[in-house]
Amino acid sequence: MTAVDRSTAPAVEQPEAWEFPASSVHTLEGAQQVRVFELPGQPVVSVEITVPMPWAAEPRALEGIGVIVATTLEEGTQDLPADQLARAFERAGVDLGISSTEHGLMVGLEMVPERVADGLALAADLLARPTFPEAAVAREVRGRLFDIAQEMNTPAVRAAREFAALLHGPQARAGRPGAGSAETVQAVTQADVVAHHRAWVRPAGAQVVVAGPVGATEVAAAVQEHLVDPWRDAVDGWQEPAGQVPDEGSAGSAAPEPAPAASEGAPLELLVVERRGAAQTEVRLGWIGPTRHTEGGYAPYAPLAVHVGASPTSLLDEVLREEKGWTYGMRAAFRPRAGRGEFMVSGSFTTEATAEATHELVRLLRSVDHGIDEADATAARDFALLTAPMRYATGQVVAHEAAVLGLDGLSPEFTTRTLAELAEVDAAAMTRAWRRWSGGRWVMVLVGDHAVWGAGLDGLTPHIQVVPAPGS
Repeated sequence: MTAVDRSTAPAVEQPEAWEFPASSVHTLEGAQQVRVFELPGQPVVSVEITVPMPWAAEPRALEGIGVIVATTLEEGTQDLPADQLARAFERAGVDLGISSTEHGLMVGLEMVPERVADGLALAADLLARPTFPEAAVAREVRGRLFDIAQEMNTPAVRAAREFAALLHGPQARAGRPGAGSAETVQAVTQADVVAHHRAWVRPAGAQVVVAGPVGATEVAAAVQEHLVDPWRDAVDGWQEPAGQVPDEGSAGSAAPEPAPAASEGAPLELLVVERRGAAQTEVRLGWIGPTRHTEGGYAPYAPLAVHVGASPTSLLDEVLREEKGWTYGMRAAFRPRAGRGEFMVSGSFTTEATAEATHELVRLLRSVDHGIDEADATAARDFALLTAPMRYATGQVVAHEAAVLGLDGLSPEFTTRTLAELAEVDAAAMTRAWRRWSGGRWVMVLVGDHAVWGAGLDGLTPHIQVVPAPGS
């Protein structure tokens, strides 16, 4: 028996470059296209159906109607009441998910290969012939009003809402809640929901993504026969005009370029929402950031987020959590929204440490302008790059990623290209990308007990606005 030398660890080779799974695109009669990922070995077939229905196209007085359309879409069709429709999905073994996003409506299905035709037929009925019962719409409106009241009293949600409003301004759709305000939601009627559905949920703008153990030609034919054809036949009888995507909600809208980095630091605007007796302070801090269409590519932004605050060993957590003990953890992310993106830091500080922690948070973020250590950049890049295969391990995630990109006017080649470019990102590239956006206007929201830490914010910024607690 040969002895094995265990005195030294085996060499770890550099993994091969990973690419997003290959797909084929097939044209559809009456719809945009179907993209098929043939993934042998996957246990189920995942289908994503997307329709442009951007929040920016909603009537100002009825904002949030897209979310209500999505949540009441499965409340019955012309042939199947809600309970029978739910049983039909259950009998077919089809998992259903519906959501309204900033870009449009997304309908997701999962089923075994033998049930693809059944799932597509049920989805066609759901998309083309929903009834939107008046009682169901009224119930959803009441539920949303309750949720909104609760959100306004939930520090994390309140901070996120105030951050968006402060950053984008009240005139931009991105500055107002995606699911609407109390004033707009309570105005929504069943007739409004039907009209919005008929204006937008049409096969002409639809894209379909299928991923799983399927044959491309066969599944494309099934999508045409069982989904698009019956959907198109129903829509041909509608008299209402189709909706038009406004510039603000269009895929690929260019983000405005920010001002170059200032030597004295970018201007900071601070909004404080007073919450007496709070044990901790919710924090949001950020600025306008890139979209997926930003000139120069999106590759540097994933490792930048990892370096600053998207990993347990990030710059912010290393100091604010591990060294100081002021927080359970801070997170940083770039969000490629419609029209223009965001960079946002989120988290919370203990009430007693809020003033000191806030000053330190701003100092740490400004320090990134001075450059990133090459070893830190490499670690962040490798984390973002080498975890990609795990993120796309299932057909459902592959289909969803392709569908999201499609709504943003992009193909899956965007992900493959970004990962290839990511392999070449270094500290200099990350620093340039950071400086490109960090020199503009910074906004910060603090939700907590202002009486405890307010005086400690002296010297942070002259631009401070305080929203008093109710009854004060």
